[in-house]
Amino acid sequence: MVAVKERRDRQSLERGLLLSDEKEECTIAAHWERVCQRLLGWLARPRATDEEGWESPSTEATISADKLAQALQSYRPGTTFSVSSDGEGGISFESRIGVVTERFEIDSTGGVEYLALRDSVLTERTPIDVE
Repeated sequence: MVAVKERRDRQSLERGLLLSDEKEECTIAAHWERVCQRLLGWLARPRATDEEGWESPSTEATISADKLAQALQSYRPGTTFSVSSDGEGGISFESRIGVVTERFEIDSTGGVEYLALRDSVLTERTPIDVE
């Protein structure tokens, strides 16, 4: 009887872990879908300026952001990034884990720069090619 209960408990645990992994995959997929929708929205209205003078991302920045998003999905699976306009025609991707912040800044011309910070101190700054 104990062996049957242990087997049932192990099966429940395994099933729970599988469901947990599926939920995480679904959550990450939903995250990247939201990123894609945001980029498509910016692409539909490039260089729009609001009443405070903030520019939405340029077409060039949005195209680079799409390429970067695809690369991040492939090379950094499981990592989510906040994505925002910088107000000057560019886009920023940012991820924080503990005291480490990683940021990809895309300027209005589509140029991309990687920044790494630890305890808010810049530790790396590198231009990257998303082609």
